[in-house]
Amino acid sequence: MDKLAYKLFSEIDESRGMAYLNQCKGRSFSLNIFVGNLQELKKCCKLIETPEVGLRLMSSEHSVQAHRESMRLFHNFLASAKSLVDHTRVFVEDAYAGTQVQASYKQRVANTFSTDPLSKFVQDLRNYMVHKGLPGCQMSIDANNIGRDGKGVVETTVSLKKADLMTWDRWHPLSRDYLENAPGQIKLSALAASYGDKVLSFYNWFDSALNEFHAQDLNELKDLQERYALIKASGSAK
Repeated sequence: MDKLAYKLFSEIDESRGMAYLNQCKGRSFSLNIFVGNLQELKKCCKLIETPEVGLRLMSSEHSVQAHRESMRLFHNFLASAKSLVDHTRVFVEDAYAGTQVQASYKQRVANTFSTDPLSKFVQDLRNYMVHKGLPGCQMSIDANNIGRDGKGVVETTVSLKKADLMTWDRWHPLSRDYLENAPGQIKLSALAASYGDKVLSFYNWFDSALNEFHAQDLNELKDLQERYALIKASGSAK
């Protein structure tokens, strides 16, 4: 490697743009854990809510294990949701204190999560599950539904028991609002999908906000990489 190529390589490695990309990689782990747990929970719920599968599970010796697995995945989903919140808050405080990124982040969190009954319920439910115990949950079969064609429709699901949750006295007022307006059986699939969509939308915005803040750094990195590529290509052609 000639001196100019080595100089550019070093500048790329030490650039603010590369530091930002490395920072993005490190930050991605918490989000990846949350997304993985979300997808696994949704996949499990989808199986249980497929009537032919759900009926087989609930009428076999595997019913207890299927129920346990759904609660294991739900526990992981709730735990990773809280970890993601905490890790992101610390990340912003450490890397962007006093910047527009921090101001925009705080405002977005306030608008998206702080006054949202669903988000407060998920946060409190995590505390309930980690510090109190497993919430009342059941796999059930409902054959009383009528489809659009007038025929009976079998529904199989795994859900939380609202009545059991309402007995806890440590719900945030917003969480209690969510519970009071929830159905008697709160489907894990609906809860995970609604909260998951909210979180993923927030992080799409957050990624865009960070990319915009670091636009000049990324452009400078791109210029260095293009110059380095040209030198390497000219050297290979000799």
